Amino acid sequence: MPTYSIWLEPTREWFVPAVRFIGREAKHSTKAPFFTPHVTLVGGFSCKDDAEAQHEFDKAWRRVRGCVSSNLVPDVVECGTKRHQCVYMKMKKTTELVKAFEAAHEAMGLKGDVNAFMPHMSLAYGVDDEEERERIAKRATEEFRESHQALWLDVISLWETDVSDDSCDSWRLVVSHSMKM
Repeated sequence: MPTYSIWLEPTREWFVPAVRFIGREAKHSTKAPFFTPHVTLVGGFSCKDDAEAQHEFDKAWRRVRGCVSSNLVPDVVECGTKRHQCVYMKMKKTTELVKAFEAAHEAMGLKGDVNAFMPHMSLAYGVDDEEERERIAKRATEEFRESHQALWLDVISLWETDVSDDSCDSWRLVVSHSMKM
């Protein structure tokens, strides 16, 4: 069965610089693929097809749109060891973001561990070398220093995300809705 994820995607003011940064890093490292900038709200759930996934997404969207205003608060750039969390900008775990996380999972009948929820916008995937991750994090910190204000959200989207595809080439947008009320 295909796997899907629900993403919060930033407005153009954040999207364009993030796309440039992710693209540059993907060119510098053979293992770092290009991907669309996002903050994952619900990750890696399975459905039999797009129609079923969209039905689940719509249930979540109806609940989430009343929980989250239209911004996230960037915190710090950090490194991790997971493939999809090797360099990322951590977001502050605000009350409304936690409510959105809980509402989306509950609407879809999923158990989401709010203690394990770490809202973030990845800036590089798949960089195995620790020193390289640190260099990327330093570049990101410098480049996004001016942007540590609110990260305004534009859309909530449903993506098919086969996490076994290290290239992210098979990842595709299924549907999205505006975050504007």
